[in-house]
Amino acid sequence: MDLLLTAWPRRRLRLWIELLVAAQAAVVITGWTLVSLMFWLSGQLAEWVIVPVLVTVIIPPVVIARRRERRRERSIPVVPAAELAMLSPREREELRIQQEGLRIQRTQARTAWVSGIGVVLGVGFTAFGLFYTARTLEATQESQITDRYTRAIEQLGNRKSLDVRLGAIYALERLAQDSTRDHRTIYDVLAAFVREHDPAPKSKVAGPPTSDIQVALTVIARRDAYEEDEDVSIDLRAVRAPEADLSGANLSGAYLYNADLNGADLSYSDLSGARLDRTILAHADIIRVDLTKAHLNKTVLAKAKLGETDLSDADLRGADLRGTDMRGTDKCSPTDRCSANFSGADLRGADMRGADMRSVDLHGADLRGADLRGADLRGMRGIAPAELRKIAKTDATTWF
Repeated sequence: MDLLLTAWPRRRLRLWIELLVAAQAAVVITGWTLVSLMFWLSGQLAEWVIVPVLVTVIIPPVVIARRRERRRERSIPVVPAAELAMLSPREREELRIQQEGLRIQRTQARTAWVSGIGVVLGVGFTAFGLFYTARTLEATQESQITDRYTRAIEQLGNRKSLDVRLGAIYALERLAQDSTRDHRTIYDVLAAFVREHDPAPKSKVAGPPTSDIQVALTVIARRDAYEEDEDVSIDLRAVRAPEADLSGANLSGAYLYNADLNGADLSYSDLSGARLDRTILAHADIIRVDLTKAHLNKTVLAKAKLGETDLSDADLRGADLRGTDMRGTDKCSPTDRCSANFSGADLRGADMRGADMRSVDLHGADLRGADLRGADLRGMRGIAPAELRKIAKTDATTWF
């Protein structure tokens, strides 16, 4: 009976604690190894740092609890058998009650400690499970996007079925909306499709573009530029799409030089900063278009409509503006100043013979060498007629 109250419980408790600590260490090491292996297989090596953090959170409580357990063991009085025999029955009973109370306290503390460690381990591995599940879901979504992209590209190259190509174009647009990372690549692919499938340079173009080219242009025109980097520009150089519908297009900063957009509808579009050098825009509808800081060097704009268009700070050197209508729409009164805005524009050497330039804004515009014979400049703003005659070509047919 005395041995049960002294040495045996103490040794058994110590052995139990050592086994518990060893089991916990084994669980931590095993979990660390498995999770690290999963990260290694998935290529997420950077997440290994999370495992040491979890171990750092778990190990200190284990060490602290172990030390407290040892202190509790030393707090239980152990009376040798010789001394115990000399005690009276009452003193022996009091000692037994005291030892039993301390053992109960130690058992309760141990139970709370084990429960706490279990909660910490459970939370840790639950967090790891959620994290790995999220990573798996992300990888699955990326795989699905890749499959959708590959399938759409294959359909886009189908030369036998127009319907298949149209479906591929809309599928790519939807994919660009779902994947911000692939936004730029998808629109580059659509632009390349337009460049490669428009009529050959030496062939005669008759009528508007084919349905697939028009749909591709429409999808490109309504892209969300905010999803792209600031330096990203749509490349549509040298495309041949006369009479194309690009109304309301977002083509800010686009490359369109040497393109054939004869008779195209560009009304209400954003072409600010666009490269339109040597582009054919004759007879085009360019009403209420933002062409600020656009490059229109030697661009053909003959017979185009430029009413209410902002061409401030644009480069129009050598541009062909013969017979261009720069007035506002019929609903715009003369007092609304709806004519084209050329403030700060470079119009050196521009051919504006016979252009309707009534009420245009020419503040700060450079008109040196511009040909204004037969142009209607009544109500123009920003420069005096006498000054204009000194720097530009005018004659008796020029109206002031």
